[in-house]
Amino acid sequence: MFFFTRLCGYNLGDGSRQPLMTPVTEPHIHLWNRDEYYRLADLNFFQGRRVELIEGQVIDMAAMKSAHAIAIDWVDAALKPVFATGHYIRQQKPFVIGDRSEPEPDIAVVSGTIRDYTDAHPTTAVLMIRPYRKLNR
Repeated sequence: MFFFTRLCGYNLGDGSRQPLMTPVTEPHIHLWNRDEYYRLADLNFFQGRRVELIEGQVIDMAAMKSAHAIAIDWVDAALKPVFATGHYIRQQKPFVIGDRSEPEPDIAVVSGTIRDYTDAHPTTAVLMIRPYRKLNR
């Protein structure tokens, strides 16, 4: 941790001031882990907000507009016949990437069935997709 000093005035009692150096610690960002993130969620800290944990930071997700929502549905419908057996297609559900990240990709095709994920979110995927549309306005 780095230290720097701050120059402050110190009153000597006789009206004169003597400079005083005080050590001050440099601020740092707290990076959250998944357990802390879950505890905050259990305390309703994120109530009414859509957030995801990305590299230790709690990120507010943008509101989903109609075009984005329908793109997710189109991709889901197109993938169902391709991954009919042995896979589960998840829409905007948590996906574990280490202890400090739990994004919610628009589409994640994971091995297995819904029942395979009753106790834990998936940590691997066959395919992950985030539809993107650039508007020229």
